[in-house]
Amino acid sequence: MNLSTQYFHLARKSEKEGMPSAALLQYISSLLSGFHSGNLPYQAAEKIRRLQRVLRLSDDELLSCVHSYGTFSDFDCRSLVRFAITGNLSGIKDILSSYAGS
Repeated sequence: MNLSTQYFHLARKSEKEGMPSAALLQYISSLLSGFHSGNLPYQAAEKIRRLQRVLRLSDDELLSCVHSYGTFSDFDCRSLVRFAITGNLSGIKDILSSYAGS
């Protein structure tokens, strides 16, 4: 089981236990871990958007919870999350391609 999947399972458990804030952070970790390993984790993006609504967070409030992951900078992580929850596949691919040679 890869790290992205482990974060996703932890998030689902937190969600079932009534801890949406913890679940949100774990879904964000799942999403970024997936991107870092070259996957496009759409299921995590859908969960993030849903929990954002449950917690009544604006996009800016949500993105303030996002920080660097692996080789991705804070800015790129926030952009990846923003692109993922809005369905901007070309934005995601642009960021990921900039890291492909690294």
